[in-house]
Amino acid sequence: MKNKVITGLLGFLVVLGMATPALADQVGASKDFNVNEQSTVNDKDGTVEVTSNVHSNFTLQIPSSFELGYNHLDAYIGDVSIKNDPQNGGYGITAGKVVNVTEKHQALQNDSDKNNKIEFTVSGSEDKKDNSFGTQTFTNQDMFNNRQVPVFMHVTQDQWNQAKAGNYTGSITFTATLADAQ
Repeated sequence: MKNKVITGLLGFLVVLGMATPALADQVGASKDFNVNEQSTVNDKDGTVEVTSNVHSNFTLQIPSSFELGYNHLDAYIGDVSIKNDPQNGGYGITAGKVVNVTEKHQALQNDSDKNNKIEFTVSGSEDKKDNSFGTQTFTNQDMFNNRQVPVFMHVTQDQWNQAKAGNYTGSITFTATLADAQ
């Protein structure tokens, strides 16, 4: 009885092994080439067009957090960059494309008094005190050259003078968009 069970299981495994499908990518329609007695092998050539598409794949790297000290007017909070990350499927930026990085920010808001805010601006230059971060454009070459754009925030003295005591929380959101190169 034991031998019959083992034989049955082995037979099932053999049948299962024959049913394994061949894995393939997308296969197009086939072409037929008619060869007859008057044809030679050189008379008919069949060419298969092989294509592949490697999509843009990159990592937007931004500062993770920043604590702004009281009464600081200007602060460097870190850098924004585009990184190639081959370990996570990074292949860079497709030729003819760029990555545009923009920012949008929310004022620092008092945790216990939502009406009390500290407004600030964000720029990509220590010298500029306005919202001049704008759109930072990264090319594939910028990515491989490890280009980094510094991020600065500026708070006016007037904003600090009006701030009430308490903890404040705000945010800067960076967005990366793949676009056609100009």
